[in-house]
Amino acid sequence: MNNEDRRRKLDKFGELAIKYFKNLPLLDIEAFFKGLSPDVSAQAFQRKLVSLDDDVKELIKACVTYATTSALFYFLDDLQYFYDGNHDISVLVDGDNLVGMSEEGIIFEPMGEEGWEARFSKYPTTNEIYEKYAEIFNRERKE
Repeated sequence: MNNEDRRRKLDKFGELAIKYFKNLPLLDIEAFFKGLSPDVSAQAFQRKLVSLDDDVKELIKACVTYATTSALFYFLDDLQYFYDGNHDISVLVDGDNLVGMSEEGIIFEPMGEEGWEARFSKYPTTNEIYEKYAEIFNRERKE
């Protein structure tokens, strides 16, 4: 398989992974903050979320981003583990094992300026969020 095919297949999965592990959960949170979620079972906590200050809402979004990104990394790490071990579990993209296509290791595909997160998410990357809150935390510690 040539590099272009390999990259296309990795990105096909990566776009789907970012959609479900990051974009849709953050879209849900934004709907809750605005009182727009159609989920009837969520109405009670949605009312509470609507009334929060914007700073608190941003912090919650950062926490959700951290949690969903962690879930994605744990998932990819386990896929790598199974690939390196006995191949009990694999994800096929157009008939080829996803993990075997990654040169650096599948866990690194979402990261960096050219990673899945930067290219397929409309939200700030996890690193951008870390940097923002590190600045706030450091500023608060000095005050």
